[in-house]
Amino acid sequence: AMFVNDNRSITWGEFISTFAAMFQPAPRTVQLSSADALSYWAANPPAPPAGLLQRLYRKAHRLVSRPPAPPPWPVLGRVQRETLAVTFSNQKARRLLNWAPKVDFQQGAEFTRQWLKAEGYLG
Repeated sequence: AMFVNDNRSITWGEFISTFAAMFQPAPRTVQLSSADALSYWAANPPAPPAGLLQRLYRKAHRLVSRPPAPPPWPVLGRVQRETLAVTFSNQKARRLLNWAPKVDFQQGAEFTRQWLKAEGYLG
């Protein structure tokens, strides 16, 4: 797997925010620092994985009951991806495929927005 993005490394938060902004109504966002996100999850750790019987019971229960209300916070992995200083580079694609981008990230996002609109995915 490799990333095919601009020559400028981008963060996951920047990537998600750019595409989320295309939809109406815009999704609700909360600006958190990495320290705030990690502090929240340190105080509210996710439940440990259950044993096989517990997982089967929960799955069966979900199949026959109403879905629960969404949690007030995204899952820990998503918070980490979107708030920690992780960037994605195209160096592997450049090195292995001798690939180079023809447009920058903002142009690519705009082309994607135009395509989504033309295909009826955006209003």
